[in-house]
Amino acid sequence: MTKNNFFQPQEFTEDKLRVEIPPETSLIQGDRVPNGYDPMGQVYLEGRAYRGFGGGSTPWWVIISGWMIFGSFSFLTLGVALEAIKDLLVQKSTSGDLLASFFGYFPLIIAIIISGSILFILWKGTKAKLARKRRNR
Repeated sequence: MTKNNFFQPQEFTEDKLRVEIPPETSLIQGDRVPNGYDPMGQVYLEGRAYRGFGGGSTPWWVIISGWMIFGSFSFLTLGVALEAIKDLLVQKSTSGDLLASFFGYFPLIIAIIISGSILFILWKGTKAKLARKRRNR
């Protein structure tokens, strides 16, 4: 029979009673760019772009071209939608068809919300850029 040293009684000193456990190592994972081809990745990328735009670190040429492209389209859409709502209000005062006026207002309200959101994002980015410029002086 072989002699097993594992189960024999031993005298322990204080240094043998301590066990050092190393801390958990966290994997260093940088800001990984998600895949823009799947729906959730696209939503994340758009949100990341809007956060970057609203943070004030966007170059001036991006802000100015954003106002020229998206701002002009939004102002045009907003103007057309408000003019159409004004025409519907005048038409509603002459005719009492409530259902037709609802279906006339609904798309216009959606257009106003979308245009207003785009203008709000542009305004937020411009305001953040101007505030950052003043802070850096």
